[in-house]
Amino acid sequence: MLLRFSALGGLSSEPRISVDDCQLAGEPYLYGTGVSVFFYVILSLMIIAVASTWYLSVNDCETSDSILPKLAKVFCMNKNTYDLVKPSSDDIPALHGVRALTAFIFVLTHQVFFHNSAAVVNGLDVDKDLDMVLFTTHTDLLTDTFLLMSGLLLARGLATKEKLENPLLALWKRYIRLIGPMALMVFYMASVFKHMGDGPMWPRLVGYEQETCEKNWWLSLLMLNNYINSEEMCYIILWYIPADYQLTILGIALIYFCRRHHRLGMVTVGVVAVLSVLLPAVDTYHQRLPATLIYDIETMINIRGNAVFNNTYIRSHHRVGAYLVGLAVGYLMAWYKPAQYKNIINKKWSTILFTLVFILAWIPLSMGGVFYIREYDVLEATAYAATNRIVWALAISGIIIICEYGHIPIVNNLLGWSAWVPLSRLSYGLYLTHPALIMYNVYSARAPLTQNPFTMLSHTFGPLVIGCLLSLVIWLLVHAPIIGLTNLKFGSKKTSTT
Repeated sequence: MLLRFSALGGLSSEPRISVDDCQLAGEPYLYGTGVSVFFYVILSLMIIAVASTWYLSVNDCETSDSILPKLAKVFCMNKNTYDLVKPSSDDIPALHGVRALTAFIFVLTHQVFFHNSAAVVNGLDVDKDLDMVLFTTHTDLLTDTFLLMSGLLLARGLATKEKLENPLLALWKRYIRLIGPMALMVFYMASVFKHMGDGPMWPRLVGYEQETCEKNWWLSLLMLNNYINSEEMCYIILWYIPADYQLTILGIALIYFCRRHHRLGMVTVGVVAVLSVLLPAVDTYHQRLPATLIYDIETMINIRGNAVFNNTYIRSHHRVGAYLVGLAVGYLMAWYKPAQYKNIINKKWSTILFTLVFILAWIPLSMGGVFYIREYDVLEATAYAATNRIVWALAISGIIIICEYGHIPIVNNLLGWSAWVPLSRLSYGLYLTHPALIMYNVYSARAPLTQNPFTMLSHTFGPLVIGCLLSLVIWLLVHAPIIGLTNLKFGSKKTSTT
């Protein structure tokens, strides 16, 4: 009754109270075998990396064709650090800025999300703040920015190749590059995370995270966790990686089909584009779902149980539209290389177009908050669900195109800043690690938390900085070596930026 009439009452449909068993004082604490295995794996990787770096520092292996120097280069920390910071000759500078800034905003939004899933002492203030920042409640559109860039890079890399490699090989290489850091994080969540802290809420909340990973780790590694048993998904942010990989399968299939049967392939692309609009519309209308994921108290406490999250938000077929926009922009940049058409859009038109696409991006972002205060209308929800992600992707792709083909100094300098290059390449590791850092802070709290803009910003910088440092470790020990081994095996010299 108190919750129903409190400041948070409007964000909880049906208050429920449950009492869990308390922790017992003096109970023996046992570490599982997984903890030892995890740290032995990390220690082994560190020894290999240090030994490889030392080996290359005392031996001249530049002209050697033997396998040992080649393997040493794969694990050499000096080389992998250089690969992290060096810009590539065929990079799209704006993409590095967009990717890094998007990752940073992710950390902030997830900080707010997990913070609100715990006990907050100033609920009235949170309620008032929500009225002022409703336009930020649909920042989950940022995931479509990543999918847009993924499609762009895929199409740009394959569109003008004279000879396409075996599609199964291309998919295998993509899988290997994604799975290493992801598998390490799944292992950590299933075996180690529970032992890293304590507190009144820790056993219940972190124990559930461990249970889901112990039960469904294999679905994550098979890239199926966003479709199978998603109500018990291991590490909630891992839905994105299978969605990206599944869309990569679609993208490669469409590109290969278009290259071999151009006219029929373009018809197929058109059909897929129509379906990318119809499928979200049909699901939203048929199931009478909200237009977007509504972050009420119940959702923030148990997002895995939310119908929108399970039935639309994490499903890759609901994200096809943004990915197709990326494929189209990638084809454009492959055939009309920005280096050859630099500043083809003059400063005046660049400014006008940038203003228009900024407004276009603002429309779906700001409208997401409208559905918190309006009465539900199924047709309105259907129309928004069908189009909002595509409109967002068109706007972001417009910004990228203007940066590459136009001239707005302040935007070009911001997104093309060289410091974004390493941060962009660390964004995958940051995406994987930052929720665990935030969960540690929130779930180990021993008193109700206070929320205001300053605390949210200050609490964001910790996971952001530590997440980047952990991402650097993952890059040096896991990610870059996997890329190097893949290139060594299959002969590619290009460094993936994931």
